[in-house]
Amino acid sequence: MKLSNGVKLHDIIPWEELEKIYKKYFSDVGRPGKDSQLVNGLMIVKHQKVISDEETVKDFLESPYIQYFCGYDQFVLGKEIDSSTLTNMRKRLDVEYFKKFETEILNLLKARKIIKDNEQQVDATVFPVHPVRCETI
Repeated sequence: MKLSNGVKLHDIIPWEELEKIYKKYFSDVGRPGKDSQLVNGLMIVKHQKVISDEETVKDFLESPYIQYFCGYDQFVLGKEIDSSTLTNMRKRLDVEYFKKFETEILNLLKARKIIKDNEQQVDATVFPVHPVRCETI
């Protein structure tokens, strides 16, 4: 994650709105869950860079820019999180959470005119690398 992209993205994400959604998945009693900006930020980094949980945590621990993106205002050297935390969060935060997360981000991007309402977002990862045309079969 480059500095300019991480800082720009950090500044447009509705962290407070995402935290409200995130907190609904945790109890008020017992040990508190991980900070929502940390978890959501790491999930964004993981998917933006297309890397494993282990690589995401490694990048987080090595990069002050990723730490800033995830809500830290100072670089920390300690082990704040490990890859199993990301796995556990994905299990706890169900599909509905991630749908709400995506909707919040898309609505914000539309409201700020970063993307247009009538633009279609395409996930190219679902298309085959070498599609076969039907008439050639």
